[in-house]
Amino acid sequence: MHYYLESNVEFMTKEMKDHLRELADKHTEKLEVQHRPWKEISYAGEHDLRETHTRTEELVGIKAAREFKRRKILLARHFGYKAEGMKEMQLHAYHIPEDIAQELKSNASKMFGIEEDTIDPILQIQTEGNILYPHCGHSRESSMFCLIAGDDAKTQWYEETEPFHIYENWRVPDASKIKEVEEAQFRIGPWYTFNHQQWHSVKRPDKSVKRININLNFTALSYADLEKKLFDMDGVVEKS
Repeated sequence: MHYYLESNVEFMTKEMKDHLRELADKHTEKLEVQHRPWKEISYAGEHDLRETHTRTEELVGIKAAREFKRRKILLARHFGYKAEGMKEMQLHAYHIPEDIAQELKSNASKMFGIEEDTIDPILQIQTEGNILYPHCGHSRESSMFCLIAGDDAKTQWYEETEPFHIYENWRVPDASKIKEVEEAQFRIGPWYTFNHQQWHSVKRPDKSVKRININLNFTALSYADLEKKLFDMDGVVEKS
């Protein structure tokens, strides 16, 4: 099993991609925000304000909040402190307009032989920072990922070097117990498989450029099954 694969399949026209990029870049007020409760705490907070820590305690309890604080300090130690110029990217997720979403779900359903109601198309916009700290998936088993703007970022995947407790709704890793095993720089245009169940991060040099992508999230299709379906239909681009 891989961390990602480039595919040769397509779910939508270039005109649709251009339209979504325009909405994401200039008209987010026309998009419906996707509620993600796990974003109520920041992964970057080696010097959290007292009210931030208090809010975390209210959400997860005192014991877990202390553990999150320890893990966030480890993340800063391993990936860079705010004082050194590291700033957590702001990631915003939106529902794709219904007419386009329905076409995406219909095309993916036919291609992979899965139910439309197990497919969740979203639009993601990353702004303002230069790192998304290591995290792993919540509600999605796997996805197809298509970058439509901002190709200066690199994605890293990590393996656990030893087990540690994973909190159901709050995927903050123990940075002392993971190691980087692969890095990729996605191109604008192709659809890629994306293994969300593996710890992964994103780093980029340019904080002023929006990174915009479309995700077809699958809630009942495992990453291994997604890969198999693509290989069976000769839908994978061989790495050079």
